Amino acid sequence: MINLSNFDITSLRLFIAAAQEGSLTKAADRVYIALSAASKRLTDLEYAADCKLFSRHARGLTITPAGEALLSHALRVVSCIEQMASEMDDYSCGVRGHVTVWANASSVIQFLPQDLSNFLKINQEIKIGLEERVSADIVKAVSEHYADIGIFAHYCPVNN
Repeated sequence: MINLSNFDITSLRLFIAAAQEGSLTKAADRVYIALSAASKRLTDLEYAADCKLFSRHARGLTITPAGEALLSHALRVVSCIEQMASEMDDYSCGVRGHVTVWANASSVIQFLPQDLSNFLKINQEIKIGLEERVSADIVKAVSEHYADIGIFAHYCPVNN
């Protein structure tokens, strides 16, 4: 069984930086930790994952297939944590609600700018997160609670 206790936010940020930089030294600098601590964290992460995440060589690091898989998850986890922190910061500054809206390109261009502007003038304590997506993704996001509101067009030809 994988030990999740070593998958802390600092280690995940370091892991992401190492994967993106291809260098432990650059990654450690990027996340502001000592090189020896960075090395220990990556070793602990590999131990926790029970697999090799990087191939180490004289010129730096190369991510392994297992590392690529972890990177995909780590990016989402860190993004969610950063979004959570941002929302909590908003609440501490007076925001009283967040609404996530996913909309197709035509609605984002045509009518949403004016409609959202009017809404926000009346509801200044609400923060809206708007993402442009394709219709199929919008339906899925609303059904899976990733988006609060979905706006899209569905074309149904009329049978003659």
